[in-house]
This record gives sequence, structure tokens and C-alpha cells, in this order.
Amino acid sequence: MLYNVENEGSGKETDRMANSNGSNPMVNGNGSNCMVNSNGGNPMTNNNNGIGEDSDTMRVAIGTAAVLGLARCKQECLPTTAHLLMPGQCLLDCAFCAQASSAPDTDRLSRIAWPEFELSQALKALEAGSSKFKRVCLQTINGSGGAEAILDYAMQIIKATDLPTSVDIRTTDMGLIDALFVAGADVVGLPLDAVTPQIYEDVRGGSFQEHLDLLEAASSKHPGRISTHIIVGLGESEKEILRALEKLHEWGVRVGLFALTTVQTEQGKWLTPPRLEAYRRIQAAKWLVENNHPSPSVNRAREIYFSDKDLLNVPGRAFQTSGCKDCNRPYYNERPGDVPFNYPCSLSREDYKTAMKMTRL
Repeated sequence: MLYNVENEGSGKETDRMANSNGSNPMVNGNGSNCMVNSNGGNPMTNNNNGIGEDSDTMRVAIGTAAVLGLARCKQECLPTTAHLLMPGQCLLDCAFCAQASSAPDTDRLSRIAWPEFELSQALKALEAGSSKFKRVCLQTINGSGGAEAILDYAMQIIKATDLPTSVDIRTTDMGLIDALFVAGADVVGLPLDAVTPQIYEDVRGGSFQEHLDLLEAASSKHPGRISTHIIVGLGESEKEILRALEKLHEWGVRVGLFALTTVQTEQGKWLTPPRLEAYRRIQAAKWLVENNHPSPSVNRAREIYFSDKDLLNVPGRAFQTSGCKDCNRPYYNERPGDVPFNYPCSLSREDYKTAMKMTRL
């Protein structure tokens, strides 16, 4: 199978519409109608059952579904990674997550719609359309099927494509991490999300230190193959994120940076997205840390600030989507037409100048 991507970074609006004899309308996060094709198979309705009860279906990010011919959408920047999501109801109740057990509507993750398809249909489309992507990412839930269901889904995806596969899980079990690598996973993600013990406890529950210990142990056992996520906007300071980035880089953990997306969970009502200026400073600092430049300074307000010399080492790539290789996640954090938190394609010269200006206090 080929490892190329069509129209990456072109900046042109590309019509990926597939012919359909009948369609089910689905509103994408950008407010425009996307249509789920009904002639190529049967899109399922998310019934919020536990994963063990829904093991014959798969949710597909709407942008991925459009590239695979399962839906019709106009996309300004095509996804470079095929994003899949296990079906069913998550048993956890993270404050920031649209899949939380208390969420009134779980057909989204972040701000993206994820229509549900028969598993055989989704895997067949992925196998046929692999040449349009560079990676596959399986987002998992903690459902009633447990680790066995996660491993089963991962193995079926890996079998269907030669693309490198990332699997994001919430676990304390090193055995599951090992098993995913044995099954053929390229990267295993252990999302940290929050960067302080108190925020971690408030928005996720569980032990922050236990999660850090697992990240350190897993990255030592599987060097270069462990990733994590940090969400900006949970109440942390820029200094706290900077120190977390430094520690994770020391361990060799890849970090995907996300801006908080407002969700309708009961405990998440008090959360608001970060200011774009703060996010730009964190992105620039992350680039410096991960490319082995000296870390920027922090003022008394615990904000990051840069010298002119620091900023000479910050390219436009610093403001693009970060995380696993070849993942650009279009519109995960913002609506098309808004200034992106994470640019999914290359920045224009004017976008770069604006982003750099925002890094200055």
C-alpha cells in the first residue's frame, strides 16, 4: 500500500464528495452539512451501549469518512491520518471529553462528528483507501469490554492496512501496552491531558503521579514509541506546561498539544478555551524544548517570554498540529474560517508573522 497524501498543504478547497443515491445529513463541527453515504453501506446510529455490545461497528471521523468515500464533505485541508473511534459508551467521566459518561450527546469527540458504520464496511474502506493517508489512529474508550476489546479493535485495524497505527488508551496496565506493540502498533498514546496533580484529579480522577510513572516506564521500555496529550485551558499556568514539556522530552515522549474545546458535560461547564496568545507562546516553547534549544524564560505571572534569539529558532512548523508523525487533525479545536490553534497545513507568510507576533508579551 502507498504512503502518500493528496493535496496536503495546498490551501485549496477540495471537494471530496462521493456520489450517493441517498444520504443521511450530518452536521460537521464547522456548521456545514456533511452527508453520510447510504449506497455504500449502512451508517449506524450511536446507541451508547458498552463496547462489548457494539463490537461489530466502528466510528469514523467525518473528515476521514469523506476521504474514504463513506461521506460527502468539502474540506479545505485533508486529514493526513485516518481517525477511528471505538463505539459504545465510555464508563469514565472526564470533564473535558465529549465521550464522558455524563455527556448528553456522544456522537462527537472534541468538535468533530464521528458517524458510526458497520465494522466490516469501515475496515474495507480503510483497506481500499489507505493510499490517501500516512497513518491510522484508533481512539479508544474505557467501555465494558475492557482491555480485551481495545486489543481486538487494534488488531483488526492493523490487519486491514500497512499504515503505521497509533492507539490511544487510558490504562495503568503495562501488559496492555506491551500487547499492542506485539500486535503491530507503531505508537501507543497515554494521554496525560492535565499537567498538575490537582487539575488531573479535578478533571480526570485517578493518580497523576501513577500516570507519570507509567509514561516514564513505558517510554524507557519502548523508546520513541510512546506519546501523550496535553490540553491547554484546564486552569494550568504556562510555566506548569513548560515544565511538563521539559520532563516529557527528557523521557522521549511525543506530545500532542490540544486547546480545550468546550463540552456539554456537567462538570465541564466551568472550563473555557485558552487565549490564542497564550497558546502561541506554549507552541513556540514546545518547539524550542523538543528541538533541544534552551528553554524560554518565565515571568512572575508564570507566563512564558522569549528573547529575540529564542524566536529566531521558531519556524512556522511550530504552530502546526503536533503529536504523532503525519497527524494534522483538521478542525479538532476550531471552526473552519477561525484562526486555528493548530494549523493543519503549512502556514502562509502572513499567518506566520501573525503567530510570531502573538508570542510576545
